[in-house]
Amino acid sequence: LALVMAGRMNLNGSAPTGKVTLTTADSAPADQALKAETILMENATYTRELDDDGTAGQWQRAGLDSAGTAIADYGAYAQLLLDLGPKAQKGSEEVDGAPAYRLSGKLTQDQLRTVDRRLYDRMRSAGLEEFACDAWVNESGRVVRFEQWMKVSGASAHNVVTLKNFSAPVPVSAPE
Repeated sequence: LALVMAGRMNLNGSAPTGKVTLTTADSAPADQALKAETILMENATYTRELDDDGTAGQWQRAGLDSAGTAIADYGAYAQLLLDLGPKAQKGSEEVDGAPAYRLSGKLTQDQLRTVDRRLYDRMRSAGLEEFACDAWVNESGRVVRFEQWMKVSGASAHNVVTLKNFSAPVPVSAPE
């Protein structure tokens, strides 16, 4: 099952803010299909489902601790990979036609404790000790691609994140 998140995010504040849509791949079974719109604020997340015809459901507010959409700090992940030393430094590659430096390695549950508390808690409850990930950092020091591989309860997951079109912060307000 593939889930695609697309939208505009402000990642440099005290908490990520922005507006995104979440959509399952066309190959998802009808009973698992999802299309939702999410607004992330510094203090809450608002989500509503969207029907195929564009009809929108009611906004549901969730506090940050219970928010279904969590945005990781990919810069912090890149720093964890750098901390692994020279073995994690794979060299320059192109990402979307621009040079980026690739970092690669395995991160442990303990390393995530202060970087990604949500994933740390999930790993603990699933008994997952480590996972592999790669981060590509552009010449400006921004992570432009992130990939993660995990195996939980015999099921494999591969997450791919692409960050691009960096520009001025986008204004975000709570829905009415």
